[in-house]
Amino acid sequence: MPTIYEVLEFGQIRKEIAAFAQSDIGRETSSNLVMLSKGELKNELAILDEMMVLNLRYGRLPMMSSTNLSQKVEYAFKGGTLTAEDLEAIAHDVIITGKIVLSIRKREEKFPLLNDKIRQFKSLEQLEAAIHRVVGPDLGILNSASKKLASIRKSITETERKMTIRFQSAIESLRDYMTEAVATIRNGHFVLPIKTAHKGKVSGVIHDISDTGMTTFIEPDWAVESNNAVYVLKIEEREEIQRLLKELSILVAAHGHEVLANNHTIGYLDFVQAKALYAISLDGKIAELSEERAIDIKQARHPLINREVVVANDFSFDDSLRISVISGPNAGGKTVALKTLGLMVLMNQCGLAIPTIKPAKMAYFNHIYADIGDNQSLASNLSTFSGHIKNLAEIAALVDSDDLVLLDEIGTGTSPLEGEALAISYLEFLRDIGTFVFCSSHYDGLKDYALNKDGVTNASVLFDEQKMTPTYVLKQGVPGRSYGLEMAARYDLAKPIIDEAHNILKSHGHEQSISALGNLQKLISENETKAHLLENEVKRIQNFERTLQERQQKLDQQRQNLLEDVSDAKQEILARAEKEIDEIFALLRNPDIKMHEVIEAKGKIRKLKEDETDVVLSENGDIEVGSYVAITDLGITGKIEKISGNRLFIVSPDGLKITSTREKVHLVGAPAPEKAEKTFIAPQIVSDVKLELNVIGLRVDEALEEVARYLDGVRLKHFSQVRIIHGFGTGALKRAIHDYLSKCDFIKSYRPGDQHEGAGGATVVIMK
Repeated sequence: MPTIYEVLEFGQIRKEIAAFAQSDIGRETSSNLVMLSKGELKNELAILDEMMVLNLRYGRLPMMSSTNLSQKVEYAFKGGTLTAEDLEAIAHDVIITGKIVLSIRKREEKFPLLNDKIRQFKSLEQLEAAIHRVVGPDLGILNSASKKLASIRKSITETERKMTIRFQSAIESLRDYMTEAVATIRNGHFVLPIKTAHKGKVSGVIHDISDTGMTTFIEPDWAVESNNAVYVLKIEEREEIQRLLKELSILVAAHGHEVLANNHTIGYLDFVQAKALYAISLDGKIAELSEERAIDIKQARHPLINREVVVANDFSFDDSLRISVISGPNAGGKTVALKTLGLMVLMNQCGLAIPTIKPAKMAYFNHIYADIGDNQSLASNLSTFSGHIKNLAEIAALVDSDDLVLLDEIGTGTSPLEGEALAISYLEFLRDIGTFVFCSSHYDGLKDYALNKDGVTNASVLFDEQKMTPTYVLKQGVPGRSYGLEMAARYDLAKPIIDEAHNILKSHGHEQSISALGNLQKLISENETKAHLLENEVKRIQNFERTLQERQQKLDQQRQNLLEDVSDAKQEILARAEKEIDEIFALLRNPDIKMHEVIEAKGKIRKLKEDETDVVLSENGDIEVGSYVAITDLGITGKIEKISGNRLFIVSPDGLKITSTREKVHLVGAPAPEKAEKTFIAPQIVSDVKLELNVIGLRVDEALEEVARYLDGVRLKHFSQVRIIHGFGTGALKRAIHDYLSKCDFIKSYRPGDQHEGAGGATVVIMK
């Protein structure tokens, strides 16, 4: 029997997770991901939760690339000499360790489980420093690695410099006899490429002849001693390098266990981060591990189907309802529903987040058994039915009450009566054990069985009878029709054949039950449509309410601005009054002041005390206190209570007091008495606006509504910069948000988050 990982195509999920890993161990662990024990699972999901939060808020851990060091360290343990590349990989791991520790320690209180992991790292900075004193950035051995190496290389350089000068001189004198006017190297010696016809012109050692025989490579006699000296020096150089590498290899062996422990911890953290990034790309949620035997999953999406087309479905099981029999048309989504449920449980028990609308609640299952798809095996000489029965037999021998069983088209491949009887008997066997079962079938007897047995229920995938197409929507509690004859008619099977098939069904009493099922499906479809319409209407009303609130907020802001204008006017009046008072006191201090001037000054003071600067505009006698005007910009009408300079103090029928100017209003008639009294609704002020908004998990239209409402609040709070967290996913949500932001004239700019702001999973918005 194929493994559950093969049946549910879990290998593809492993590949997608491995693609996010950056280390050898992380990729290897992802590629071999299997279900965890119940004890391990709780901790793995908790640390995954921390890693998802870390990645969304602060960006990825600085993992870089880490090599699996097991073979390298094992070679050092055995006394082998590691290469410069091997040593650099070990030193690189030490650097990665330091960066990870620094990244987590900044926020250790927020991520206690991750902090516990980094505490396992061993300090190997001295090993890294020792390696980098010898191995350079280009993986070459540094001259400064030892005094002896520096001396040898200095001698090589000086000898080769002198030889170069001598060879350049020789080339000038022998140019006519050379095939190419350059010195070259053969067998580690500098030689001259001399035309074979003129090889007698140069006295020396022949090291090689070209393939064509036209060129002879000659080491001049005068160069032999210098070449030999360089050759010997390079041997000494290699020996000194080997000595240095051997010393470092011994040092690695001395710290080998710490090196391997760090290497595996890096790989583990990389693996957890890969799972987190995969979860974020799916908009996945971490399920709650239930101590009760239950499954409660809302809007689960098959992770291997394109998010733009996949249909999300709910799944619900508990001790009172352990078996669900799903029926419906061929190609209607029954198998996909089976695999979706199986993958949700399998992914959860492998320590992964699952693509649901909100966190699911699931019990732990010791095993997941499945018989899905074509069981025919030519290699084993098994027919489809034989393969099917072989799988059922193996499941029956192993299954217990803490398992989940998925069965596709149970009892198929033999006569309908025998297959139906076998299917009912098998489900009854599993019911007695207490196993959770999700199976598909076309058998009417199984639908009747589900209606009449405790702990068993029907389910169906809905079908659009008008379009004759499946909707892929799973509905629990209701059996489904197969629509075989309707589909046959759609594919132009001869009408007499179809009519006769209907007559045969009628003679067997099946036509009435099919009709009843059809009517039931129609009612369900109508109810689903009504529910969808109702949901849309509720959303429309909610959007309308939000729009009203936003308008009231805008009005309140405008009112605040007008009040600020009033304050400015008051300051202007006070300044003018203060100036007049100064003039009066200056007059009173004059020793030559006359009595009538004193009386006049006292009169001015009395006037300033009593005067509220009520002035009727002289330039337009039509606008006066008591007139009704409309404020053009706001579309509000009201009555003028007072006029001060060019300012009009207006009261709307709602009791809203507004300050405007003459040029912004025009006269209107008095409102009808019955409309004069209205209840003023105080605008809702946004009081709790945060510096970031998380819309992960929302549909595009829902997310855009949240973003619009959020940005209105941001503007009222006068924030200069905020962050919108949308996740990675397919990119549709991010593109929609960016498209919306590009049309907002109150936004200065926006950009993807950096590594500590959520990277591509978030957008930073800069307000004007």
